[in-house]
Amino acid sequence: ILNDSHAEVLARRGFIRYIYEQIEYALKSEDSIFSLNENKEIFLKPNIHFHFFSSHLPCGDASILKNSEISVDEFPLVQNTGAKCINDDLDSTNDRLDPLLGQVRRKPGRGDPTLSVSCSDKLARWIRLGFQGALIDILLSRPLTVQTIIIANDNPLCKDSLNRALFDRATSNVENNDQNE
Repeated sequence: ILNDSHAEVLARRGFIRYIYEQIEYALKSEDSIFSLNENKEIFLKPNIHFHFFSSHLPCGDASILKNSEISVDEFPLVQNTGAKCINDDLDSTNDRLDPLLGQVRRKPGRGDPTLSVSCSDKLARWIRLGFQGALIDILLSRPLTVQTIIIANDNPLCKDSLNRALFDRATSNVENNDQNE
């Protein structure tokens, strides 16, 4: 069953396929974005950078904009992103539609609900841990991160909302965990 075919996920799947191909080229000493050092560790060449482009705001927390964050009056608070807060069960009668900020949300979609999280949550995880995935992470000397994230759309966009959804949640969780230890 394919539970998630949003553009961000499909783009990452294509990226991972490309990375596997480039690792194979490096191991064969062919032209690649990767190099091997004397210890046979695989690392990204220094002049290679990745950029993430999306034509729309990612679903989930990044799509929740407060009126005070939007400079144009005609856009109201986005209350229903389609991505509902995750509950302990998949009973959709308990889903919260109010815009609680910073919450992990289920992927919006048709059909039976799943525990697949929203694109905002996935992007936040990929930004923090790398876009390469766990299997490729074993092979590389460092995680693969993006240098820029580009959102191109005529819909309302707010840097504060994107920062909150993609960067601040991970940072505040790490700081909170560090304080608790």
